[in-house]
Amino acid sequence: MTDGNGWRRFNETEQRVGQCLTSEQLDVEFGELLAIAAARNLPSIALHRGNQPLFVAGADLKLKRAAYQALLYDLQTEFVGTRFTRKLQAEVAGRLFRCGIAVLALTAAPAILFCLECWWLGTATGPIPEVLRFAGSPAFEISMVAVFGILGAYFSRMMAFQSGISSLTFDEVATLYLSKVLGMRLLFGMIGALILFFILQGGLLQGPIFPNLTHLSDLAVWHAAPAASQGGAPVAPAAADISPIAELAKLIVWSFLAGFSERLVPDALARIEAQSAAPKT
Repeated sequence: MTDGNGWRRFNETEQRVGQCLTSEQLDVEFGELLAIAAARNLPSIALHRGNQPLFVAGADLKLKRAAYQALLYDLQTEFVGTRFTRKLQAEVAGRLFRCGIAVLALTAAPAILFCLECWWLGTATGPIPEVLRFAGSPAFEISMVAVFGILGAYFSRMMAFQSGISSLTFDEVATLYLSKVLGMRLLFGMIGALILFFILQGGLLQGPIFPNLTHLSDLAVWHAAPAASQGGAPVAPAAADISPIAELAKLIVWSFLAGFSERLVPDALARIEAQSAAPKT
């Protein structure tokens, strides 16, 4: 009985059975339903507890049945709402999971392209140079900024889902987690990261916490290990490492933040606009 029609028929059957219960049976059934309502923190529990005095010997049978049916109806409504919420949670979780796989694959694309470039340089032009630079590839910089902006936007939506999963409502799903709305949020994060990149490129935001893009292209990302020698004959490098570059790390972090925060780039643009409009002294 997993479909909606099955549960609806079951609820209708319970209500019809309640019309046929004797006074003694109503006393027992009402107490059991009241215990279930208390365990589930039913919002209207106080109202139904006020009907408990009706379930004593000699009370009017019609009043007992009315009180029982009211409690049964509220419990059934709460059960339906819980099932609907769980279904929404499962649908949103599946949508976010599929989106996350795509975002992670997209985020890995610049690194994969970089590795392919290393392989091509090693096979098409001879040995890989001792230092393979980040320079000469503006497309790599822009694509990396864009994908980390998308990753930041996705992470913000994932955090919102994780923190609000217990109280997720249909309105929130319709306004935050529909495929088109989620796609718009990712696009917003990507555009925000690109705008911030060009703001940094133009030197409009400066400071020790911001990356120095002027010298970023001169920084080496790949360092081949020094060649060893055996019997006087040099051999190929035994190992290589990708060096952590502070400026590159700053650029990645700020790209992520530009996608994660919906106010970071708009606030930065507002500050730049205010500075440009300020009277010169």
